[in-house]
Order: sequence, then C-alpha cells, then structure tokens
Amino acid sequence: IVAHPGEYDERIDFKGKNITLTSVDPDDPAIVASTIINGGGSGIVVQFGCRYDEGLDQYIYSSGTLTGFTITNGQTGANIPLNGLTLAGDVPTITRNRLINNMTGISCSGGAIIRRNHISGNRTGVYCPTSVHALIEGNRIADNLGVGIHSDYFTFTGDLRIQSNIISGNGKEPFMPTEASTQVGDGIFINLCSVEINIYNNTIVDNNFYGVRCYQSSAVPD
Repeated sequence: IVAHPGEYDERIDFKGKNITLTSVDPDDPAIVASTIINGGGSGIVVQFGCRYDEGLDQYIYSSGTLTGFTITNGQTGANIPLNGLTLAGDVPTITRNRLINNMTGISCSGGAIIRRNHISGNRTGVYCPTSVHALIEGNRIADNLGVGIHSDYFTFTGDLRIQSNIISGNGKEPFMPTEASTQVGDGIFINLCSVEINIYNNTIVDNNFYGVRCYQSSAVPD
C-alpha cells in the first residue's frame, strides 16, 4: 500500500496482515517529512495488531513493514505487541520513518526490527517491556524529553540487540528521578532485566543523565 504526501488524520491497525505500508519514496527525507500520520492526540497511531484465525484456532500476528512516514501526535507512535515472534523468523519491520512528538515513539513487546528511523521529541524514544526479541539498529534517537531507549522487566526470555545507533541529547525535560525511575534523561535505561541485552557500536553522547544505566540488570555493552 503506497501513500502519497499529505496529512492523514487517523490511526492504523495491521490486524495480523503481512503488508507493506509505504510512502512514495522512503529514502527521500522531504517525502518522509510530508507524508504524515497524525494520531489526533491519543491512542496508538500505528498498531501491528493480530487477528483470530478460526481454522487454525490461533491468533495471527503481523510481520508487515511500515516505512517512509512521519508518525506523530499519539500516546504511542508505533506499537508491536507481544507476538511470540523471534529474530530467527519473519517479524514486523519499522524502518526509515520519523517518529516525533508522541508520548512514546515506539513501544515493542515482541519480535521486531526497528531500523534507520529518526525518533525525537517524544517523552520516551523506544520502550521495550517484557520478553522482547528485537533489533534496534541504525536509528537516530535524539532530543527526546525523557529516556532514549528504556528496556523493562525481562525475566524469562528475550533477545534485545541495540547496535549502531546515535543516541544523543535525551532528557530535555526529565521528571525528577526516583528509585529505578524511568522518567530521567538517560540515553539507555535497562531496568530489572535478567536476560542478556547486547549494546554495541552505538554513539551515546550528551544525554542529560547517564549514557547507559542498568538497574538490577544484565547488559553487555561494547
């Protein structure tokens, strides 16, 4: 599905379909900036949701692709739910988008590839709770009001790889920190995660609090 430049005042749900939603040219910054999905100030702007297949007696999750948009003005810009998918198979892909001025730019609870996006001006840039299997690669995660990347409560399974990103200038308007608070200006905050998280080849500079902060967690920075 190809969308032409313009502002689309709506919220979108993939509903388990493996489709590609794209602007006319995701590699042209002017096209990306002028092809806007506006969430209207509430809810999830783009949801990689599921559908129930009665024949298979199971839920089917989307492994579609979102590329080439400015996604703005939502509680969450783009959301990948807990989907049981891993990086060894097909997973949703969010690439070459601008996610700006949302409460959370991207929330990812399942398998996903998040690559080459510009994520800025959100309260939190990327939020990864529970047992996520995700690759966060080649993004510019900058000038968010709070944390750049926040990973939370990995206790059983998970495979989170944070690599080759520019993570800078986060924490422009942080809340006052409390114990294990997420509302501070770290570049990356890893909270209560007992599985290994790999963080390597990133540029992490000029964030308001820590570059990388781990609270009762296992992380492998390089």
